Amino acid sequence: MNKACLAIVLFAVLPGLMAQNANAIFGSGYTGPYVPGVVPGDVITLFVEPLNVPDAVASQTPLPTSLSGVSVAIRAAGSNVVDMTGYPTSVPIFRVHSVNNSSIIPNTAITVQIPTDMVSVSSEGKVLSGYPPYVVLNVHTNGVSGPDFAVQVNGEAPHLLNSCDTIFGGVGPILSGSGCNPVITHADGTAVSYTSRAKVGETVVMYALGLVGGPLPPTGLAPTGPLPLPPIEGQTYFTYILDPPPQSSLESLTARYLLSPVYVGAVQGYVGLFQINITIPAMPAQTHVCQNTADANATLQEPGAPNESSRICVTP
Repeated sequence: MNKACLAIVLFAVLPGLMAQNANAIFGSGYTGPYVPGVVPGDVITLFVEPLNVPDAVASQTPLPTSLSGVSVAIRAAGSNVVDMTGYPTSVPIFRVHSVNNSSIIPNTAITVQIPTDMVSVSSEGKVLSGYPPYVVLNVHTNGVSGPDFAVQVNGEAPHLLNSCDTIFGGVGPILSGSGCNPVITHADGTAVSYTSRAKVGETVVMYALGLVGGPLPPTGLAPTGPLPLPPIEGQTYFTYILDPPPQSSLESLTARYLLSPVYVGAVQGYVGLFQINITIPAMPAQTHVCQNTADANATLQEPGAPNESSRICVTP
């Protein structure tokens, strides 16, 4: 029986940033300091010069704005922001976790949510409600503040979750000791894996951060009822890589399908988390056989997303 492997591919940028002083944020991202853009409601981790504070995890919602003496101040920025009345001054915090390992730069990871609140912006001589083009973040530890760190809003997103993500306790690909597994499930909630493959015609569930296009839950709160979003804007492609095998040049050896998600909506009980349901399209006869968990012969590409990939095997 032929089996295919689905790779969920996104796009990213890797800067070589280093922290310079106390409380300094040297990067932000999902699994490491990649400094992606963000969208309102996005959940990212700030990587900071090591802080001498105990680890902590928020235990309830609304999420707190301080954990272990750590808070992250935020202010809207950009020349077209004319009124920030009502915009938060601190962001909700999921967790504070310090890492001291010889494989990576020692750091403290602070996982936060970007506010969903709007500001008044000036556009073509009119004042309208919208999101700030940039936000400036500043880490405070026991009352001591660090340098500012600017992040572009309405930047690169969405991000499809994998097991190395720091949002729910992952430690990144270097410290995990194994590959990063996609957070993709069958309809019954069990994980799609190499031994529990997705099937052609099956609807699978993926989890993502940074989706916009509809009403968003208030900052720091998890939805308690249905909150569907409009279909994801742009074009979503599922691409099978055809024979010859992966070691050959594959740029032109693909079969591409334009997909429309079956459902896109917020996940109840989780701050900032969304699910995307898609149906696996038919496999071409010449699809390369999925030989192991690292085989990458099919791709799901979301528009405007960071450059990362996750893989699952598909069987007819």
